[in-house]
Amino acid sequence: YYTYLWTISHIVEAAGEFGVEVLMLDRPNPLGGKVVAGPPLEPECSSLVGRYNIPVRHGMTLGEIVPMINRQWNPMPAALQVIPCQGLRRDMSWEQTGLPFVPTSPGMAHLVTARHYPGACLIEGTTLSEGRGTPLPFEVVGAPYIDGLALAEHLNEQGWAGVRFRAHSFVPSARKYPGEYCHGVQAHITDLYAYEPISTWLGVIREIHHLYPREFAWTPPYETRMHFDLLMGNSRARPAIDQDAPLSALIAGWQEYGAQFEKDRQPYLLYE
Repeated sequence: YYTYLWTISHIVEAAGEFGVEVLMLDRPNPLGGKVVAGPPLEPECSSLVGRYNIPVRHGMTLGEIVPMINRQWNPMPAALQVIPCQGLRRDMSWEQTGLPFVPTSPGMAHLVTARHYPGACLIEGTTLSEGRGTPLPFEVVGAPYIDGLALAEHLNEQGWAGVRFRAHSFVPSARKYPGEYCHGVQAHITDLYAYEPISTWLGVIREIHHLYPREFAWTPPYETRMHFDLLMGNSRARPAIDQDAPLSALIAGWQEYGAQFEKDRQPYLLYE
């Protein structure tokens, strides 16, 4: 969803059109280079939070994925040169790079925020608070009508790997419910390598919708399209949640799509 990548895609398009060479200095992906996960993107849901058909977690650095975009989707590919990172390996965690995590925006305050973000960003497509305007954006979810203790117990009963939930109340200073007490949960990662943030947070949305069907609502349309659909990359998941579809139905086909993407990305990988 992060718009830096899609802004660069516009840069290489313009550079290709006008014959301008692009020099790109690569940086590590804070989420590492091993995991590929998420749904495919349908063309009608293309936007600045998902322009081309790549998974939410693509497991690539910008220096790897921009050449892929430049070659596969740019009508006039730019002359692009990438300066790779020295000493980077695909299996490195961010901590193993030895680099400090510098917040990339007010909404990406901590490294753990980035680890929840691939799934927790989906909360933005609902009227639930995703914690913007608090010290824990994308680590918490809540609304004034939720019973946090009951929700935490219910979510922990789902048995999702690598994560536990505890009741949490907060008062956002901005965005949704500014100045109001919101009740909900904070997600704690217990096993980083088992945790699947996209399916987990999609499950959180589904369960809150199931528990509070009258109060739950989707974010109003952005221009003519629903924001949740743009984040998900399709317009099928939202009505499926409205119909109380199981999580297994919502993520069907993701694994096969990810496996195909791993093959497609292979020529563009810079790091072992």
